[in-house]
Amino acid sequence: MPDAKIVTPAYVPFKTFTSVLDSFSSFLPDKIDPTMWPSYSGGIKSQLLGALRFLGLVTDDGLPTDALRTLARTDPQQRPKQFANVLKSAYGTLTTLDLTKATPGSFDSEMRKFGQEGETHRKASSFFLQAAKWAGIPLSPLLMKKGSLAGSRRKRPQGNGASKSKSASETKLPNNEDAIDQSLNMVSPGVKKILHLDNNALLTLTIDRNFGELPAKQRRFVNELIDRIEEFNDQSMAEDEAEFAKRESAKGSS
Repeated sequence: MPDAKIVTPAYVPFKTFTSVLDSFSSFLPDKIDPTMWPSYSGGIKSQLLGALRFLGLVTDDGLPTDALRTLARTDPQQRPKQFANVLKSAYGTLTTLDLTKATPGSFDSEMRKFGQEGETHRKASSFFLQAAKWAGIPLSPLLMKKGSLAGSRRKRPQGNGASKSKSASETKLPNNEDAIDQSLNMVSPGVKKILHLDNNALLTLTIDRNFGELPAKQRRFVNELIDRIEEFNDQSMAEDEAEFAKRESAKGSS
């Protein structure tokens, strides 16, 4: 088990996290708080602070730790290697496993010991895999395979409107959607995100080059788009689940 104490592992979008990490190399304040990121949504700010605390980069009071100061001073080319030590310290026994031989199932089982479920679990798993790959921690090819964690992603309950008349099999997302969603969350030359629309439509945000090479103003703009997509997907899922629960309750009382 990663830790006897149940904690929430980092689950912020990894590209957002590394963008913030890069910004600390030019300016690291005495205290880190949400006002540092005025363009980010409240949800992303909370996830960022939670990730920094979980990784031991800031204290509960928001003060930078020695680990964060070291990362901020480290040359960008060497930062991933230094970050590997941060991961090993934060994730405990998870990083002592032989991840080169792990299957999606065994990895998922270990991640669930942190106590998260549903979308938070999926995002936390995605964050770790991206972070581990970035830090140069060897991983099983099965873990890096597109759609390897598809089983951890919650399927949306049947929605409203025309979809109500469809069977459960007809209202499922396309078979390849989970694979697409997982592959777009992996480290790649560009930033890619999916927006889930009605009738199983997918809107994809894609950048065909290294995100870090963009000017700061453009990176902030892209981060805002990513935040809006995350918020929309989370809100849609919450609404779908509320509607599903309402229908189930109505069935039980009839």
